[in-house]
Amino acid sequence: GSVSCIGNEAYVGGIVGHSDKDISKCISQSDVTSSGANSKVGGIVGYTSSAIMMSTSSGKVTTSGSGSISGGIAGQGCNISDCYSQSDITGTAYVGGIAGNTYGQIESCYSAGNLEGTGWAAGISGYNIGSGAKVVNSLALCPKIEMTESNGTAKRVIGGYKDGAPDPL
Repeated sequence: GSVSCIGNEAYVGGIVGHSDKDISKCISQSDVTSSGANSKVGGIVGYTSSAIMMSTSSGKVTTSGSGSISGGIAGQGCNISDCYSQSDITGTAYVGGIAGNTYGQIESCYSAGNLEGTGWAAGISGYNIGSGAKVVNSLALCPKIEMTESNGTAKRVIGGYKDGAPDPL
């Protein structure tokens, strides 16, 4: 199946767009697409302020609107554990194999899809924000992490950090 959105500042996910409740044991094979600017798009959830556990995604995740955040599990997320993504992801501002960006901990996760972006792209998290944004015991097996803009940043695990986010453990 597929999920598509054309609106700006949208939350788009293979299972749910926006959630403030824990998400557990979900599987999404849906292709998820957004063309609107500043959207949050994920294989499982577009945006969550809670935890995602034991979930997988394998459909393509694609964003084309400027400033958008894309991830194999979550576009923007908090705590993500025991998840994996085989999603190929194409996006703009932040692209991550697990999360486009995160304020929480990503633990015991792996990603194995191809990634392509214009801003920051990485196999686990495109960007970590704050001291609680940690990557622990996670693996990026992505065969390709590529930037389409010359000023973009492509890294194996985390694309960028700010506000005290620590190095991966």
